[in-house]
Amino acid sequence: MRRVRFCRGRWAHPEAPGSRESRIVTGSAPLASSVDHAATVGGSGSEPQIPDRTVTGSEADTCDRASVRVLTETASPGHTPPSIAEVYDESFEAFKHEFRECLHKLVAHLSDMPWATNCADIASRPQEICSVLSRLEIFDLPFIDSIPECPREIQDTLVQCLHFYQGLPVLATELPRSAQADFFIYFPVHRTTTMKLFQQLFDILGKEYASSTRHTAILTSIAIPAISKMSNEDLASNPPSDLVLWRYNPQSNSARDFRALHGATADTDVASHLKTSFHATIMAEDAVWLGGQHDGFELCSLSDYLDLRLAEAPRRSALAMAAAIQSQLTFGLLEAVTREKIPESLLLQRRTGAAFVVTTRNLYPIIYRWASSVAILKDTDAGEHYLRCEDARRTLWYARDILDMSVLGIGANALANFSFRKAGVDAEDVAKIARSICIIGEALTAAGEELLDFPSGSGSLSLDWTFVKSGSDCCHDLTVAGWCPSVASKLSRYTCSLEYANIATPTSPDGPNRADHRHCSIKVCEASTIDPTTYSNRHVVESCKCAYSTPPLDTVLDILSNNQIPLITVGDTENGNVVELICLSAADARPYVAISHVWADGLGSTTEKGLPTCQVRRLSTLAHKVVPGGAFWLDGLCIPAQSEMRKRAIRLMGRTYEEAQVVLVLDSGIRSCSIRAPIKERLLRVVTSGWTQRMWTLQEASLAKKLAFEFADGLMSCHELYSTGYGVRFDPAARFLTMELGQLVKSIPALRFAYVSNALQSRTTSKPDDETLAVAGLFHVDALQLVVAGPEERMRLLLLKIREIPSEVIFLQGPKLSTPGFRWAPRSLMRSGGGPIIKVDSDATCTPDGLLATCFAIRFDKTRFSKGESWWLEGLVTGKAYQIVDDGTPTEYTCNALLPRKELSPVPTGVSMCRTNSHDNNTRPL
Repeated sequence: MRRVRFCRGRWAHPEAPGSRESRIVTGSAPLASSVDHAATVGGSGSEPQIPDRTVTGSEADTCDRASVRVLTETASPGHTPPSIAEVYDESFEAFKHEFRECLHKLVAHLSDMPWATNCADIASRPQEICSVLSRLEIFDLPFIDSIPECPREIQDTLVQCLHFYQGLPVLATELPRSAQADFFIYFPVHRTTTMKLFQQLFDILGKEYASSTRHTAILTSIAIPAISKMSNEDLASNPPSDLVLWRYNPQSNSARDFRALHGATADTDVASHLKTSFHATIMAEDAVWLGGQHDGFELCSLSDYLDLRLAEAPRRSALAMAAAIQSQLTFGLLEAVTREKIPESLLLQRRTGAAFVVTTRNLYPIIYRWASSVAILKDTDAGEHYLRCEDARRTLWYARDILDMSVLGIGANALANFSFRKAGVDAEDVAKIARSICIIGEALTAAGEELLDFPSGSGSLSLDWTFVKSGSDCCHDLTVAGWCPSVASKLSRYTCSLEYANIATPTSPDGPNRADHRHCSIKVCEASTIDPTTYSNRHVVESCKCAYSTPPLDTVLDILSNNQIPLITVGDTENGNVVELICLSAADARPYVAISHVWADGLGSTTEKGLPTCQVRRLSTLAHKVVPGGAFWLDGLCIPAQSEMRKRAIRLMGRTYEEAQVVLVLDSGIRSCSIRAPIKERLLRVVTSGWTQRMWTLQEASLAKKLAFEFADGLMSCHELYSTGYGVRFDPAARFLTMELGQLVKSIPALRFAYVSNALQSRTTSKPDDETLAVAGLFHVDALQLVVAGPEERMRLLLLKIREIPSEVIFLQGPKLSTPGFRWAPRSLMRSGGGPIIKVDSDATCTPDGLLATCFAIRFDKTRFSKGESWWLEGLVTGKAYQIVDDGTPTEYTCNALLPRKELSPVPTGVSMCRTNSHDNNTRPL
């Protein structure tokens, strides 16, 4: 710490060292020569392909599927760069889809056994099998390719289910004779279809994994007990013999080579095949092509690109210069970074009227191919990898500056004389051109941040490509299209995510006024906030008028009084339109599913009131899919209205979600999307759903052992969504949405307070006073100790219980506590501002007397500041200046030090404090 004095000076915004202006380079390192790969262009309507190393027939027979996924010029069969091994695989997604389709048919078939409803044991067995098969689909299938033992384990699970099904006739022998007769009439027909569906599942699994060298060997034949006579006497006198149900057919497998099956051939490389996948396509609005010439010139650096093309005609019109710069920042940028020729046919398409447009649909395989080569280079030639990293960094910074100066006309550089607008290009076209360039830069930057290592002292690759609003405001366009302003603000962090959202339609959740975002802000969505005085439940279908079903209140209260978690199952009896709800205690070690939902979707209630019977039946069906027995917990059925018992239930909320075998998310916006939709659409629906914007769901997601989402036609685990999205992470939109999904379920203890604080800033609730109760479980704090206190005292108690927190919490803006010693503390994390907490280390201690922390400070003589005055601290060695802003103090305040949010290095000397009156522009010394 240093004591500084005040002196005369004028505030002027300096450029910080290392800013974009100081990173402009006049050239790049010479590029190594590269083989010129000519593009193979199909006939009319076909898309261009990127030729690559051909896999010979013998290699294709011996290469494992994973090694074929990542083939590049320098890759050898069997070598998979570990840093990019987890990529989107069209064949694997097709396998999962085929397996799921057959599994769904089997589950539907097993669920349709009306002749078994007279026997509880017989009726429950198919239900248990369906539960096992559903869990296999949701939680095991996504791991099947990445865990060597998983294919065999899934096969074993199918065999166990099959044997469990085969035991039904034994149970039927306990039925009365009339019921036995019915069973043995219908079961053989049902069994025939069941066996065929199991055979199909074994066949799909065998074709995919029987010859895999990366996985534990699966069974090549499966035998089951053969039941030839269907009666009690026959079964007793003729024990069943084994019958081979399925046998692996190697000819079938060779015919089903994954590349040939899914549209690729031995001459098609992986990157080219990815180009045809909608999942791995970078989507953006096409931009007009101004006519620049790219083909016919040698590979060069970005700085030499214009020189080569202007050498023969140095004096060109402004429009011709704009066309050349557009070509430089598209083809030139890609070639300079990837060091590979990119023909015009890959990025240009002809539209009506013979006009060409720039398209990004073929951008992903170019980025993926470059990423593959960089990953291999890192393992094989560290020196060359170092040079490639530095050159890519300089090239991308240089491109970013050209975009500023020449496309948008920002800055005083000579290139600004050739700005697109001065060339007469329409403002809307300038915006589209700039965004297409930003998407290319953003895609290269995103891949580079993951794959490149930067020389010491050269800085990072982090570049902001989201500034382009020229000609139109993208966030405004999204809100006009029906997106919530808070969602538009979240998506605006990446140009690619904004562009993708512009192409997609807004989420359409159920409920009145859910699409009305007039009262929403860029920070929070208010559309899901309910009015308790007018709230009503929703039925499964709007026309339904069924009665309410309620759990036994006395049982719920008794379980809660013992500090246990009440669970609900649906009984077999019905009374009119009402089903029997059975209440059990989680202390019985029964697996259960905890339902996480948004009250605005119509499932909010209390134990006393219950829920519409149609909703209870739907919840029971969903629960049976993920846990045997179908036990579930839902706040609308398991939290009573009685004040004391409600407090007990809230106290148990953290335990409830932490101990659940599965947390199942029900959200009408997510449910509007198909499980078969492209991965980016599924991610978009989850990340922008009302569920992600509510306060209570933060704890519910973070504490979950397993998290699953309900889509329109099935359930999907959070892990599968994340891993599939990570597979196409070289698409910046998919990368951003995948990272956002990861933040929803982040539970790293060291980051916990910063994570919770940052996450709550974009959430809201209908009951703000419950904020501390909703997050207490994340800090393992007993909510009962908070629920008895007032709202402001709850925050103080919570901070004292957490104890170790980041010192950066003092910089959060918004209302503060009024308690002496805690006036630094936010009254609400949801209503705080000032940006996210970046310094996540818990370097401060909260004590009853206040916050104990060591902070960097700039000291000066005690000074009185009046309301309405502006003060600047200037003369810092770093080239930065700090402004003292009015924080709402009614009259005046006195201080003798400033606490900068970031420590200044080197320590400032010769610092001055100047005051600027609001009514003039003069700066006078203190």
